[in-house]
Amino acid sequence: MSDHQPVESSPLTIAAIASAGAAVMHATAAGIHAEHTGLARLFIALAVAQAAVAVLGFVRSDRVTGAALVAVNLGAAGGWLLTRLTGVSWIGGLEVAERPQIADTVAALLALVAVLAAAAWLAGRSPALPGRAITNAAVLAGVLVVPGLVDATTHEHSGHTDHAEQAPGDGSDADHDDHDDHDDAMAADPID
Repeated sequence: MSDHQPVESSPLTIAAIASAGAAVMHATAAGIHAEHTGLARLFIALAVAQAAVAVLGFVRSDRVTGAALVAVNLGAAGGWLLTRLTGVSWIGGLEVAERPQIADTVAALLALVAVLAAAAWLAGRSPALPGRAITNAAVLAGVLVVPGLVDATTHEHSGHTDHAEQAPGDGSDADHDDHDDHDDAMAADPID
């Protein structure tokens, strides 16, 4: 006979795990974007919100918690999509649409998983999951977060080059006149 007792977990645990992983990614993004104070603060607020609803999802299973997990993470995933399609002109650092990179895509994917898992629970379509499934979800979230964090250390922004760290003649983009071609192309083709 085993001394192990089954651990009770909230049916929202999968959503909570995904939201917590996305929170880690957004907290990391705050440091990466420190040169844009408003953007860094936005990432901090998003990380705190995702972590807070994750904690709720770990300890409570009610409609308010499920709705909060959906709302916060839908906002995060929607914000990611917006910044990939159009950019956000009124937030410094997000003015120009960026191509997806590993770090931001992992954060968006985790947010989307949180939305889908919480929405399924709210709709009554979330089956009871054994402890092994919860463990697997946590491991998978960790496996996704690690390359996202590694990518975050080399995260590049379209059209953002830190010229202060580049010496003339070092072969960097600062030596070329065409490093902002995508900005010029976008300005030359305005949408009427």
